[in-house]
Amino acid sequence: VLDLRRAYGIAGLWRGAPVGVVRGAVLSSSQTAAYDATKTFCRSRGILEDGPLLHAAASLVAALALTTAVIPLDVVLTRYQTATDKEAGAGVAACAGNILRQEGPSGFLRGWGALFVRMAPSSFTTFLIYEQLRKLAGMQYLS
Repeated sequence: VLDLRRAYGIAGLWRGAPVGVVRGAVLSSSQTAAYDATKTFCRSRGILEDGPLLHAAASLVAALALTTAVIPLDVVLTRYQTATDKEAGAGVAACAGNILRQEGPSGFLRGWGALFVRMAPSSFTTFLIYEQLRKLAGMQYLS
Protein backbone atom coordinates (compact mmCIF):
# COMPACT_ATOMS: atom_id res chain seq x y z
CA VAL A 1 0.00 0.00 0.00
CA LEU A 2 2.81 2.39 0.86
CA ASP A 3 4.52 1.61 -2.45
CA LEU A 4 1.30 2.38 -4.30
CA ARG A 5 0.92 5.64 -2.43
CA ARG A 6 4.50 6.61 -3.18
CA ALA A 7 4.17 5.74 -6.86
CA TYR A 8 0.70 7.12 -7.57
CA GLY A 9 -0.21 9.35 -4.64
CA ILE A 10 -3.36 9.11 -2.58
CA ALA A 11 -5.53 9.17 -5.72
CA GLY A 12 -3.77 6.03 -6.96
CA LEU A 13 -5.19 4.08 -4.04
CA TRP A 14 -8.66 4.75 -5.45
CA ARG A 15 -7.96 3.81 -9.08
CA GLY A 16 -11.04 2.03 -10.36
CA ALA A 17 -13.16 2.71 -7.28
CA PRO A 18 -16.12 4.11 -9.28
CA VAL A 19 -16.20 0.92 -11.36
CA GLY A 20 -16.17 -1.08 -8.13
CA VAL A 21 -19.17 0.84 -6.82
CA VAL A 22 -21.12 0.25 -10.04
CA ARG A 23 -20.07 -3.42 -9.91
CA GLY A 24 -21.53 -3.78 -6.41
CA ALA A 25 -24.81 -2.18 -7.45
CA VAL A 26 -25.10 -4.35 -10.57
CA LEU A 27 -24.23 -7.49 -8.60
CA SER A 28 -26.83 -6.93 -5.89
CA SER A 29 -29.60 -5.76 -8.19
CA SER A 30 -29.17 -8.51 -10.78
CA GLN A 31 -28.94 -11.19 -8.10
CA THR A 32 -32.03 -10.13 -6.17
CA ALA A 33 -34.07 -9.43 -9.32
CA ALA A 34 -33.26 -12.84 -10.80
CA TYR A 35 -34.00 -14.59 -7.51
CA ASP A 36 -37.36 -12.88 -7.17
CA ALA A 37 -38.30 -13.37 -10.84
CA THR A 38 -37.42 -17.06 -10.70
CA LYS A 39 -39.44 -17.63 -7.53
CA THR A 40 -42.41 -15.74 -8.94
CA PHE A 41 -42.26 -17.60 -12.27
CA CYS A 42 -41.99 -21.05 -10.69
CA ARG A 43 -44.73 -20.46 -8.11
CA SER A 44 -47.19 -18.84 -10.55
CA ARG A 45 -46.90 -21.75 -12.98
CA GLY A 46 -46.95 -24.45 -10.33
CA ILE A 47 -43.45 -25.65 -11.23
CA LEU A 48 -42.26 -25.69 -7.61
CA GLU A 49 -43.88 -24.88 -4.30
CA ASP A 50 -42.27 -22.26 -2.08
CA GLY A 51 -39.67 -24.09 -0.04
CA PRO A 52 -36.01 -25.07 0.08
CA LEU A 53 -35.98 -26.68 -3.39
CA LEU A 54 -37.37 -23.53 -5.00
CA HIS A 55 -34.99 -21.36 -2.98
CA ALA A 56 -32.03 -23.46 -4.13
CA ALA A 57 -33.10 -23.33 -7.78
CA ALA A 58 -33.79 -19.59 -7.69
CA SER A 59 -30.46 -18.90 -5.98
CA LEU A 60 -28.58 -20.72 -8.75
CA VAL A 61 -30.46 -18.76 -11.43
CA ALA A 62 -29.55 -15.62 -9.47
CA ALA A 63 -25.89 -16.66 -9.54
CA LEU A 64 -26.06 -17.12 -13.32
CA ALA A 65 -27.60 -13.67 -13.73
CA LEU A 66 -25.20 -11.86 -11.45
CA THR A 67 -22.17 -13.55 -13.00
CA THR A 68 -23.27 -12.59 -16.51
CA ALA A 69 -24.06 -9.02 -15.46
CA VAL A 70 -20.88 -8.45 -13.43
CA ILE A 71 -18.13 -10.17 -15.41
CA PRO A 72 -17.71 -7.35 -17.97
CA LEU A 73 -17.22 -4.89 -15.13
CA ASP A 74 -14.73 -7.23 -13.44
CA VAL A 75 -12.71 -7.53 -16.65
CA VAL A 76 -12.59 -3.77 -17.18
CA LEU A 77 -11.82 -3.10 -13.51
CA THR A 78 -8.97 -5.60 -13.43
CA ARG A 79 -7.44 -4.30 -16.65
CA TYR A 80 -7.80 -0.70 -15.54
CA GLN A 81 -6.28 -1.29 -12.11
CA THR A 82 -3.31 -3.15 -13.59
CA ALA A 83 -2.78 -0.73 -16.48
CA THR A 84 0.32 1.37 -16.87
CA ASP A 85 0.06 5.03 -15.94
CA LYS A 86 -0.24 5.96 -19.62
CA GLU A 87 -3.02 3.41 -20.23
CA ALA A 88 -4.87 4.29 -17.03
CA GLY A 89 -4.64 7.99 -17.83
CA ALA A 90 -6.89 7.43 -20.83
CA GLY A 91 -9.71 6.38 -18.49
CA VAL A 92 -12.03 3.47 -17.88
CA ALA A 93 -13.97 3.95 -21.13
CA ALA A 94 -10.74 3.82 -23.14
CA CYS A 95 -9.77 0.65 -21.29
CA ALA A 96 -13.10 -0.94 -22.21
CA GLY A 97 -12.66 0.22 -25.79
CA ASN A 98 -9.23 -1.43 -25.95
CA ILE A 99 -10.70 -4.72 -24.75
CA LEU A 100 -13.42 -4.53 -27.40
CA ARG A 101 -10.97 -3.70 -30.21
CA GLN A 102 -8.35 -6.25 -29.23
CA GLU A 103 -10.52 -9.19 -28.15
CA GLY A 104 -14.03 -8.47 -29.37
CA PRO A 105 -17.16 -8.80 -27.23
CA SER A 106 -16.04 -12.17 -25.86
CA GLY A 107 -13.13 -10.40 -24.15
CA PHE A 108 -15.61 -9.05 -21.61
CA LEU A 109 -16.57 -12.60 -20.59
CA ARG A 110 -13.09 -13.78 -19.63
CA GLY A 111 -13.24 -15.48 -16.27
CA TRP A 112 -17.00 -16.11 -16.37
CA GLY A 113 -16.64 -19.71 -15.23
CA ALA A 114 -14.31 -18.87 -12.38
CA LEU A 115 -16.62 -16.11 -11.16
CA PHE A 116 -19.67 -18.40 -11.34
CA VAL A 117 -17.85 -21.08 -9.34
CA ARG A 118 -17.10 -18.42 -6.74
CA MET A 119 -20.54 -16.79 -6.65
CA ALA A 120 -22.88 -19.81 -6.92
CA PRO A 121 -22.12 -21.19 -3.44
CA SER A 122 -22.43 -17.72 -1.95
CA SER A 123 -25.78 -17.06 -3.61
CA PHE A 124 -27.05 -20.53 -2.75
CA THR A 125 -26.04 -20.26 0.90
CA THR A 126 -27.26 -16.69 1.35
CA PHE A 127 -30.77 -17.19 0.02
CA LEU A 128 -31.31 -20.65 1.45
CA ILE A 129 -30.27 -19.61 4.95
CA TYR A 130 -32.13 -16.31 4.78
CA GLU A 131 -35.39 -17.96 3.74
CA GLN A 132 -35.09 -20.67 6.39
CA LEU A 133 -34.27 -18.15 9.12
CA ARG A 134 -37.40 -16.22 8.17
CA LYS A 135 -39.43 -19.43 8.54
CA LEU A 136 -37.83 -20.24 11.91
CA ALA A 137 -38.64 -16.73 13.10
CA GLY A 138 -42.32 -17.27 12.29
CA MET A 139 -42.26 -15.14 9.17
CA GLN A 140 -43.35 -16.15 5.68
CA TYR A 141 -40.90 -16.89 2.90
CA LEU A 142 -40.11 -13.91 0.70
CA SER A 143 -42.92 -13.47 -1.78
